[in-house]
Amino acid sequence: MVNRCEICGGSWYQDQPEKHLMTCRPTPTEMEERVTDALFDVMEGTLRLHDARRLARAAISAMYKPTKEMLREAGVVVAGNAEAHAAVWETMIDAASPGV
Repeated sequence: MVNRCEICGGSWYQDQPEKHLMTCRPTPTEMEERVTDALFDVMEGTLRLHDARRLARAAISAMYKPTKEMLREAGVVVAGNAEAHAAVWETMIDAASPGV
Protein backbone atom coordinates (compact mmCIF):
# COMPACT_ATOMS: atom_id res chain seq x y z
CA MET A 1 0.00 0.00 0.00
CA VAL A 2 1.26 3.49 -0.89
CA ASN A 3 0.71 6.42 1.48
CA ARG A 4 0.73 10.13 0.62
CA CYS A 5 2.68 12.61 2.77
CA GLU A 6 0.67 15.59 4.07
CA ILE A 7 3.82 17.75 4.30
CA CYS A 8 5.45 17.39 0.88
CA GLY A 9 2.91 15.44 -1.15
CA GLY A 10 5.40 12.61 -1.66
CA SER A 11 4.56 8.97 -1.23
CA TRP A 12 6.03 5.92 0.47
CA TYR A 13 5.23 2.29 0.96
CA GLN A 14 3.43 1.33 4.16
CA ASP A 15 6.52 -0.22 5.76
CA GLN A 16 8.86 2.77 5.13
CA PRO A 17 7.43 5.95 6.74
CA GLU A 18 10.62 6.62 8.74
CA LYS A 19 12.76 6.54 5.60
CA HIS A 20 10.46 9.07 3.94
CA LEU A 21 10.37 11.39 6.94
CA MET A 22 14.18 11.60 6.95
CA THR A 23 14.09 13.35 3.55
CA CYS A 24 10.63 14.95 3.70
CA ARG A 25 10.62 18.67 3.04
CA PRO A 26 7.84 21.17 2.36
CA THR A 27 7.16 22.35 -1.15
CA PRO A 28 10.36 23.76 -2.69
CA THR A 29 10.89 27.51 -2.69
CA GLU A 30 11.20 29.46 -5.94
CA MET A 31 15.00 29.57 -5.58
CA GLU A 32 15.18 25.82 -4.91
CA GLU A 33 13.15 25.27 -8.10
CA ARG A 34 15.47 27.55 -10.09
CA VAL A 35 18.58 25.74 -8.90
CA THR A 36 16.91 22.37 -9.48
CA ASP A 37 16.06 23.40 -13.06
CA ALA A 38 19.64 24.56 -13.63
CA LEU A 39 20.97 21.24 -12.35
CA PHE A 40 18.63 19.36 -14.67
CA ASP A 41 19.90 21.46 -17.60
CA VAL A 42 23.55 20.85 -16.78
CA MET A 43 23.15 17.17 -15.98
CA GLU A 44 21.03 16.57 -19.11
CA GLY A 45 18.31 14.58 -17.39
CA THR A 46 20.58 12.15 -15.56
CA LEU A 47 19.28 13.20 -12.14
CA ARG A 48 16.11 12.15 -10.42
CA LEU A 49 13.97 15.01 -9.12
CA HIS A 50 14.60 14.06 -5.49
CA ASP A 51 18.38 14.07 -6.03
CA ALA A 52 18.30 17.35 -7.92
CA ARG A 53 16.35 19.01 -5.10
CA ARG A 54 18.80 17.71 -2.50
CA LEU A 55 21.71 19.06 -4.56
CA ALA A 56 19.91 22.39 -5.00
CA ARG A 57 19.43 22.73 -1.25
CA ALA A 58 23.08 21.82 -0.68
CA ALA A 59 24.22 24.45 -3.20
CA ILE A 60 22.08 27.13 -1.57
CA SER A 61 23.34 26.06 1.86
CA ALA A 62 26.93 26.46 0.68
CA MET A 63 26.20 30.13 -0.02
CA TYR A 64 24.90 30.81 3.50
CA LYS A 65 27.87 32.90 4.60
CA PRO A 66 29.02 35.57 2.13
CA THR A 67 32.69 35.42 1.23
CA LYS A 68 35.09 38.33 1.74
CA GLU A 69 35.20 38.70 -2.05
CA MET A 70 31.41 39.01 -2.20
CA LEU A 71 31.38 41.65 0.52
CA ARG A 72 34.26 43.53 -1.10
CA GLU A 73 32.56 43.56 -4.52
CA ALA A 74 29.41 44.88 -2.87
CA GLY A 75 31.47 47.72 -1.39
CA VAL A 76 30.75 46.58 2.15
CA VAL A 77 34.29 46.17 3.48
CA VAL A 78 35.28 49.72 2.56
CA ALA A 79 32.08 51.19 3.98
CA GLY A 80 32.35 49.08 7.13
CA ASN A 81 29.46 47.30 8.82
CA ALA A 82 30.21 44.02 7.04
CA GLU A 83 28.50 42.05 9.81
CA ALA A 84 25.16 43.77 9.21
CA HIS A 85 25.41 43.16 5.47
CA ALA A 86 26.33 39.52 6.10
CA ALA A 87 23.24 39.17 8.31
CA VAL A 88 21.07 40.51 5.48
CA TRP A 89 22.65 37.99 3.10
CA GLU A 90 22.00 35.14 5.55
CA THR A 91 18.37 36.23 5.88
CA MET A 92 18.00 36.12 2.08
CA ILE A 93 19.51 32.63 1.93
CA ASP A 94 17.15 31.52 4.72
CA ALA A 95 14.24 32.76 2.60
CA ALA A 96 15.60 30.99 -0.48
CA SER A 97 15.87 27.64 1.29
CA PRO A 98 14.45 27.52 4.82
CA GLY A 99 16.27 25.27 7.21
CA VAL A 100 19.64 25.19 5.45
